[in-house]
Amino acid sequence: MFVLSLLLVSIASAETPVWRCGWYAQPPLQFRARQGDVETVTGLDVQLIRAITREAGHLLTLEEIPWERHQQLLKSGDCELAFGAAWTAERENFVRFSAPYRQEENALYVRISDMQRYPFKDAAAFLAQVRSEGLRLGVVKATAYLLPEVDAFVRDPANARFLVASDTDAENLQALLHGDVDAALSERLAAATITTQLGYGMTITEHPAHFGKMGVCAMFSRVSTTEKDVEDFNRALHAVQASGEFDRILRGYHLSPMLEIAVGGRWFYWLDIIGTIAFALSGVILAHRGRYNLVGAFVLSALPAVGGGLLRDLITGRQPVALLRSPVPLLLVAGLVVVGYVVFKLADRAPEGWQRSARYMRVFDTLFGFFDAVGLAAFTVMGVRVAVEMQCDPLWLWGPLLAVLTGAGGGVLRDIVLHSDNSALKRGLYAEVALVWGLALSLFLGVQVRQISMDQVRNGILVALLGALITRLIILYRGWENPLQFSSPRMPIFRR
Repeated sequence: MFVLSLLLVSIASAETPVWRCGWYAQPPLQFRARQGDVETVTGLDVQLIRAITREAGHLLTLEEIPWERHQQLLKSGDCELAFGAAWTAERENFVRFSAPYRQEENALYVRISDMQRYPFKDAAAFLAQVRSEGLRLGVVKATAYLLPEVDAFVRDPANARFLVASDTDAENLQALLHGDVDAALSERLAAATITTQLGYGMTITEHPAHFGKMGVCAMFSRVSTTEKDVEDFNRALHAVQASGEFDRILRGYHLSPMLEIAVGGRWFYWLDIIGTIAFALSGVILAHRGRYNLVGAFVLSALPAVGGGLLRDLITGRQPVALLRSPVPLLLVAGLVVVGYVVFKLADRAPEGWQRSARYMRVFDTLFGFFDAVGLAAFTVMGVRVAVEMQCDPLWLWGPLLAVLTGAGGGVLRDIVLHSDNSALKRGLYAEVALVWGLALSLFLGVQVRQISMDQVRNGILVALLGALITRLIILYRGWENPLQFSSPRMPIFRR
């Protein structure tokens, strides 16, 4: 019976039409990923095309091929399909184009030290500077660039002396890093991802000038495919979009790297550090008031600083958990505990030390409230980011829940350890701030997922950060109590 089943599967597979397709390394669009001992080809384009071809009733085979060679195989009919392609009249001669299935942007990358050399505002002015100064421009072989004037410049044989061609975006950016070219043209999301992953962000950066945006398509060989194949692909594309699978893939492979890039800058790193310090400092103060030893002070400081993120990662199955990705948060906590111990010991021994220090408590409370609000805002965004990264669905539900867990979950754990009646779930409006702004950011990202750009993601994060920060500061300034409490202390539920 088992042999018969295998035979039937083999026959069915033999009858299923196969589309042969190439790919080359261009994270997050197409790349190799390892899970345990298994290495697979994945990425935004790979997963989208797999879903579409499966819906169309075809099998997809992938072979790593340079982009230039891939197009030659389409011409000869030795390859049926290519993805992530922009329309050109030249390509129309040997391929058929599907309907656009996603948006793509081009960007120009330059060395940060050279930014002042490039005051141009648009692509035309840049190309004029290339010609006048003899600049070397890095490009990817056989790529169609989205602005007509840029594509015409790259394809003109007279401009060959200005061009240095590479097989991949990574090689193109490495040439810029090593000084082999003066600027590099690349797909924007791929370039930003490679720059972040390889740590190039301190050396090269994206130029603010616009270099084109358009929908990209799949290309079908005119030799080995038919019009019906393209029609089947387009019908399957609409079906995958309608089913919700399309948006799920976009969130995991398009939106997630955008969020990683947006919060991967030094500015957000310092916001995260400030928040960690503020949360840890609250534990140091409680440890002093409760006369805890150093280990107890470390626990009370670490729980609000890293406990929420640890709970979040354990619930979502994120590996490795944030606590194991960097030793910096725990080292900060340990350092604050030691410094706090020394400061409080000196203050206790100083004559009339606490009377003098009382004058500074208001200033301290104000600064602590501000830094705590900064931490809450940063942790709110981190919660939504993890919800996107882990493809939690629906995002409008899990985004705000993970924002609350990241921002207030550690404080709740600490209150449980302390058996505190002044729980983070009772006092003031705190977790509600993370909930509201986590929901706002989640809704914005979810609604815009098919058309969202890097700039929109950055703007959305900035609005959520400022919104959560300002909301929390207003609450502190006005001294608002939580109107959502089940009862008032002045109106007991049970009377004797």
